Amino acid sequence: SEYTSAPSMDLLLSATKHVLPDHASSIQEPTNTAPAAPPSSPPKKKAPPMSQDQVAYLRNWIIEHASNPYPTPEEKDVMIEFLGIERKRLDSWLVRNRRALLGGDREI
Repeated sequence: SEYTSAPSMDLLLSATKHVLPDHASSIQEPTNTAPAAPPSSPPKKKAPPMSQDQVAYLRNWIIEHASNPYPTPEEKDVMIEFLGIERKRLDSWLVRNRRALLGGDREI
């Protein structure tokens, strides 16, 4: 079977006007104006990489707590204050590095 292209918008509009003559006045011709773009937000600034001291602190914490490498909310508060980073960044780092530092075959 041979592929046929989709009908043009003009053809569809003219067919609709013939099928629904009572509503023909409400059918608008297509316009070439694109919808207004939403206001652009400033690009997100990427946080600078953690310092070697920050990374060393977190690696040591994970290794020292290998039997339960999940800090409590209170421990996270202390880490955030000491390291000067945001909670989301701490949480992301812990998720990525627990497996890398302790091995992926751990049962949780």
